[in-house]
Amino acid sequence: MKLRELHAFTRRTLHGHYRTAFVSALWYPAAALVLALVPGALAVYAASLGRVTPQALFFGRERTWQLLMLLWQPVRLCVLVPVGLASAGWFAALCGLEERPMRCFSGAVQNLRALWCFALTGLWRTAALLPCALLCMGGIAALRGCGGSGEDAWRLLLAVQCFSGAFWALLFYLRLCLGLAGVPVLWLHRPELPAHRCIREALRMLRGHRRELLRILLWYLPGALPLVTIPFLLPALACDVTVFLQIRMREYFQNMASQGTRADF
Repeated sequence: MKLRELHAFTRRTLHGHYRTAFVSALWYPAAALVLALVPGALAVYAASLGRVTPQALFFGRERTWQLLMLLWQPVRLCVLVPVGLASAGWFAALCGLEERPMRCFSGAVQNLRALWCFALTGLWRTAALLPCALLCMGGIAALRGCGGSGEDAWRLLLAVQCFSGAFWALLFYLRLCLGLAGVPVLWLHRPELPAHRCIREALRMLRGHRRELLRILLWYLPGALPLVTIPFLLPALACDVTVFLQIRMREYFQNMASQGTRADF
C-alpha cells in the first residue's frame, strides 16, 4: 500500500470515530507522562527539604534515589504494557484487520509473559543506546582536556572520532527501534511465542521495510513542529502505523508459508 493510499484509508477509518480514537491514542503517552512526573515530583520534594541536592540526583550520587528508580521501573512496566497493548488492539479492531478476538491478558501467566517480552524489548533498546551515550561522554571528556595548544590536537581528533562514532551508533539505535515497532502487533496475534522469538520475528518482519515505516513517521513531523498539534495528530499516526504493521505482518506470514518455512505461527 502506497503512502497516499494509506492516508486515504486512515481518513475513511477515522470518520465518525475520531473522538474515541483521540482518547485511545492518548492513553499510552498520558500514562507515560504521569509515571515520569511521579519521580520528578519526589525529587523536587526531596530537594525542597534539603535532604539531597539536584546535582546528586542528576549525576547518580544518591544511592537511595538510584534504588528507588530501579524499583520504579517494574511499576512503569506493569502500567504501560497493558495500556499500550489495549490501545494497539483497539486501533487494529477499528481498522477491521482482525479476523478473531485477540488473546491477551487471559491469565496471570499471560500477563507475566507480556511483561517479560516488553521488558526484554526495553533492554534491547537500552543496550543499543549505551554505545552512543558512552561515545558522547568520551568526546566531551576529550574536549574538556583540550587546552588550546598544538599538543592537544590528538584530543581534538579523538573527540571528533567519538562524536562520529556516536552518530553512527545513534543511527543503529534508530534502526533497531524501527524494527522493534512490530513487537506489539506480533505479540497480540501470537502471545504464546517466547519473548526472544517474538523480538526476532518482529525484526525479520520489518527487514527491508524500515524505510517505509520511517516515511510514515516523517510525514507527520512538519505538523508536529508546533507541539500543541501533536495530540491531534496521534489518532491518524496510530492508525497509519497499525495498518502498515498489520499488512506487513500478513505479507510476512504469507511469504513464509509460500517458502515452506516452519515458523510455528
